[in-house]
Amino acid sequence: MLAGLVTFEVQLMAKSKTELADQVLASKVFYFHQGSRREDSICTRIPYKHCTLEFALAPLRHSVEATVTVQLVDGSWPDGHQGQVFSCTDSIKDTKMLLLDCPDGTMPIGPDGMFELSRRVVCTELGGRDKLMVSVQARRVGFLTRNQAVFEPKMSGTSVGMCDLRFCKMQVTVAWSLLSTSGTHAGGK
Repeated sequence: MLAGLVTFEVQLMAKSKTELADQVLASKVFYFHQGSRREDSICTRIPYKHCTLEFALAPLRHSVEATVTVQLVDGSWPDGHQGQVFSCTDSIKDTKMLLLDCPDGTMPIGPDGMFELSRRVVCTELGGRDKLMVSVQARRVGFLTRNQAVFEPKMSGTSVGMCDLRFCKMQVTVAWSLLSTSGTHAGGK
C-alpha cells in the first residue's frame, strides 16, 4: 500500500559463509510518490561489473493477489524442450512476469505433475477490464508452441483454466485474495 513518498532501495548481493564477506553486486535508491499518475511507473537498470539488475514497478489502484499453480494433466513434457511459464495483465502493457524459465530443457515437474514454479504470486487490478493471462510455452530449434489461460480477477476464490500445447495439457489454477484494506470493494464479488 502506498502512503506518501515511498523509498525503494534495491540491492543484489552475493552471500558468503560469513556476513562480513558478503559482496554487493548492484545497488540503487529511488523514490515514488502516491500522487503520481497511474501511468507513471519505475523501470530502471542498475549496471555493475558482472551483471545488470532490472527493477520495474507499476502501481495498481485496487489490486488482488493471484497465486498461480500449473499441473500437467495429460501427456508429458518432451525431453530437450526449453520451457517458460509467465503471466501478464492488460493494465501493465508489454510486461511479462516470469514464473518459470528452463532454458536447459529440464522442466521441474513433480511426480504429481505440478510444475515447481520459481515465482507463484502476481498482482492484478480488480474491476474494470483487466485480465490476467498465464502462458506456457515450449521451444526447441525450429519449433515453438504456446498457449494461455485467461482469467478475470476476483476478490476471493479460485479460477481454473487449461493450456494445450498439443503434446501435453496443463491445468492452471489461480487462487485469489484481496490485498487492499480500503472499504472500496467490501461486499463485492
